[in-house]
Amino acid sequence: MSSTEDVLEPEPDLGEEIEVRILDDEAEQGETLEYDEDEEVSLESDSEVQEEVQEDELDTAARIIESHQKEAQENYDKYVRALADLENVKKRNAKDRADLIRYAGEGLGRDIVDVIDDLERAAAQDESVSSQELLQGLELILKRFKDVLDRHSIVGEDAVSTEFDPNKHEPLATVPSEDHEPGMVIEQFKKAYYFKGKLLRPAQVVVSAERPIAAPEGEEGEE
Repeated sequence: MSSTEDVLEPEPDLGEEIEVRILDDEAEQGETLEYDEDEEVSLESDSEVQEEVQEDELDTAARIIESHQKEAQENYDKYVRALADLENVKKRNAKDRADLIRYAGEGLGRDIVDVIDDLERAAAQDESVSSQELLQGLELILKRFKDVLDRHSIVGEDAVSTEFDPNKHEPLATVPSEDHEPGMVIEQFKKAYYFKGKLLRPAQVVVSAERPIAAPEGEEGEE
């Protein structure tokens, strides 16, 4: 034996070491399982939040679409009503224009029938009325009739002593005249009448012409 005694350390117990390692592994697995469960809960929570956000966004988009659809429908209804109103205005204007053309002479006709009443009363006079009184009555009726024409812009024009104008004069004859220059109106059978400056009918007139030059007496004898 040596002077210094070696201290013998006890050999490690393999069973105990294995048990410790198993316990350590289980603890690590527990921590891992606990961490995995927390992570799974967090992921589920995030997914739920995302779904709620998506649902809110879908609801908002649906409300916006519904609002736009309602506004579009209202605008379309307004357009249809405006189009119908426009068509009604067009039809009313067309009818008014047609009536205006069709009954353009209504006012003139109303005034003329009043003059006709005067003429009929004059024609119904008995024989006791003198010709002078009848003539005066006709002159009054004629004046009234001319006033009616004036009110409706119908104006007569005398052509006598004016230069012949083929645009407003209808020549019925030409007569040589020593008192008038050739081409002058010397007689009128009917006046020219205008409606608002437009010729209604031309005047019927006789126009002066140059007198033929008389042949010398000597030349006539020779013939």
